[in-house]
Amino acid sequence: MYNASNLKEKLGTIFLQMHNNFAPKDFDRVLDFVESWPKEIPLAIEFRHTNWYNDLAVSKDLYALLEEHNISNVVVDTAGRRDLMHMRLTNATAFVRYVGANHKSDYTRLDDWV
Repeated sequence: MYNASNLKEKLGTIFLQMHNNFAPKDFDRVLDFVESWPKEIPLAIEFRHTNWYNDLAVSKDLYALLEEHNISNVVVDTAGRRDLMHMRLTNATAFVRYVGANHKSDYTRLDDWV
C-alpha cells in the first residue's frame, strides 16, 4: 500500500473485495485493518458475506466504522444476488460494482443505474 502512495494524484480508490467466508466474526480484523489504513489513500471495501448486511447490529457497527474512517462501502448489483443489494454510502464516494452475468436483467439493471 505504501508503494501505491507514490502514485500521488494519479492514484484512484483502492478496491478491496472480501472473500465470501469473511463474516462478522472477523469484525476485529476489519477494525485493525481500517485503523491502520493510511488516511491519504482512498479505500473501498466490498463485504460479500450476507450477515454483514442482514444483521442490523452488525451492519450498524460496520457502517459507523467505515464512516468514521472515510472508507467507501461498495454497493454491489449482481443478478440473482439480491441478498447483497444495499444502498448505504459511508462517505461521499459512490463505489458501485455492477456485475453483468449474461442474465436477462443485465441491461434493464444497467439502464436503472444510468
